[in-house]
Amino acid sequence: MNQTDFTRGVDYQCHFNETVRNSTRVSSLVFYYLTLILGVPGNAFVVYVAGLKMKRTVNTVGFLNLAIADLLCCLSTLYYLAQRSHLDHCPYGSIMCKILHFIVLITMFASVFTLSLISLDRFTLVITPVWAQNHRSLFIARLSCAAAWILASVLSLPFMMLRKTYTENNKTYCLHFQHDEDNFKLYRRLSIIRFVFGFLVPLVCITTCYGFIARKKTYTENNKTYCLHFQHDEDHFKLETYTENNKTLSIIRFVFGFLVPLVCITTCYGFIARKLGRSHFHSGRAFRIMLSVIVAFFLCWLPYHIVDLMIMYGEESSSLVALAVDPLAISLAYFNSCLNPVLDVFMGQDFKSNVKLSPRRVFERVFSEEGTQISQTTHSQQMHSL
Repeated sequence: MNQTDFTRGVDYQCHFNETVRNSTRVSSLVFYYLTLILGVPGNAFVVYVAGLKMKRTVNTVGFLNLAIADLLCCLSTLYYLAQRSHLDHCPYGSIMCKILHFIVLITMFASVFTLSLISLDRFTLVITPVWAQNHRSLFIARLSCAAAWILASVLSLPFMMLRKTYTENNKTYCLHFQHDEDNFKLYRRLSIIRFVFGFLVPLVCITTCYGFIARKKTYTENNKTYCLHFQHDEDHFKLETYTENNKTLSIIRFVFGFLVPLVCITTCYGFIARKLGRSHFHSGRAFRIMLSVIVAFFLCWLPYHIVDLMIMYGEESSSLVALAVDPLAISLAYFNSCLNPVLDVFMGQDFKSNVKLSPRRVFERVFSEEGTQISQTTHSQQMHSL
């Protein structure tokens, strides 16, 4: 290849990346605004109903914590919208650079972990109804949710500590890269851990639990802070400034923010689906809500972690493409937080009957009936078989 061909290839790659980056930024803004407009009032109403208007039960505690995490997650989109409005400039200073990103990560982890806990709770109701009736308590539910928030905080701390501001051409960026080899290795490991425990484990857990529910033999159907891993100037992304801390953080985020929740969610729903059996399942309410939860979680979070790992471990050309689509992947992950109330209403109950009810009554039905009906049906069938 001669010098002219090489130069043309570089120019084409730069033009392609810039075109993709501009289009994904526009698309990401659409998802951010949708998340803000739909997610904030939806999750706020869930917090109001489950937190203030309903008696404390295991179901309401789980959904209340999920709604709080999702509400904070939706509100944190203001952080990215402000960043875009300032053309990626971070006007908040070094301390707020750390704090804002910590809030963003803790809400992301807490939402994923709480969703996994709800899947595990449904799993115990169907697979071990007698044990659940004797041991399922408010204390355990509150303790589990508290543990989810504590774990989310612990996993978010390393990312916060590595956050620093970087100024170039009179613009300040909030980055989590550092200029040494050890930090680069650390961040790569953190990225994998975040993928495993933040996506893969929950997805596997949810899918498996709902799978076992589906296979149960009998079932009654109608009862400015800038998140980058690289040095940035006005025209170029300099990938050679990645540090090992960046990669380790990406590993941790991948493991705990994706892989572990994925495994947990998939496993739980797989067992639930197996327990319920296939009869009348695929056309029923249980199938709709299980499938929607799994698909929404998978489609919203997988691109986020894949893009992050491509940035950390890919070749320079693939990393540049990943950087270009990174804003869209982040906005899609946050969009998942506005879907949970919608899925509960439109998938969890008969939609025609929900239309005739007030929003408060709809959510009361979702939180009070779903787990109870499954548990009672499963328990009665087991007693009948004895």
